[in-house]
Parts: sequence; C-alpha cells; structure tokens
Amino acid sequence: MPSNVIAGIDSENQVRLEVEIQGLYKSIPYGAIVDTGYSGGIVLPLITAVDIGLEKVGSCSVALADGTIHVLPTFLCTVVLNGTPNEVSTLIMGTDVLLGMELLDPYTLCISPSAGKVTINKLEPDFAYNHLISSLRKLVGN
Repeated sequence: MPSNVIAGIDSENQVRLEVEIQGLYKSIPYGAIVDTGYSGGIVLPLITAVDIGLEKVGSCSVALADGTIHVLPTFLCTVVLNGTPNEVSTLIMGTDVLLGMELLDPYTLCISPSAGKVTINKLEPDFAYNHLISSLRKLVGN
C-alpha cells in the first residue's frame, strides 16, 4: 500500500516526514527530521512549543549523543503521522523538529537514498504482535 505522507531526503541527506504537530493553541504542519537515535516521541524548539501551546507533564533525564546528561522538562503533544494522531512525549531543545522511535515504532520506513525517496506505512496490529512474539522466541531460544 503506498504511503500518503510527504517524505523524502533533504539536501543534507536527512530523512524528513511531513507531520502535523498539535498543541493547546493551534496545529502546524512540519517536515520533521527522523532521528533513530532518539528513543522518545518528538523534540521541538522552544519557539515552536510556545507558539502551539504544550502541556507540561514533568521532567526526565536525557543522555545526548556526546554523552552529557541533562534534565529537561517533558511535555505532551499530539503528532499526526500518516493520518493517525499519536500522543507522544515531547522534549524542548535545539532548533530542529526531530521524530523519535516512540512515534515511529508502529510504522515501517523504506529509504531509497539514490532515488531520494522515503515511504512510510503503518504496521497492521497483528503484524506488530507477531513480530514481538517472534522476537521474544528468538531471545529465549525457541
């Protein structure tokens, strides 16, 4: 099934997906960068978070790629990806919008660097369950 998400590889070879970020005040479309090294949902710049209005839900410790650890406030927002709203944890830092593995977990991404194309499809619930069971069996040696 073809994806209806605008996706691609930008001039800096970053994979981008079109999402809608929803806050308390408004929603905005954005071509966000896929960051497979980020285990959370989404990272937003402060100016974006203030503009759309996010709800603070706490704080968490974050280990960055350079090894430093920071305690950051955690927010909650809705990110619409492939027509599906997803409630995800949100960190405020930096100048880019980054999509993490918490948000991308129920999807498959197919990246074709030479063609500059990216497709995304939502996993069927049974497929995700069967994949989990298969992975667990491999871990325990069955």
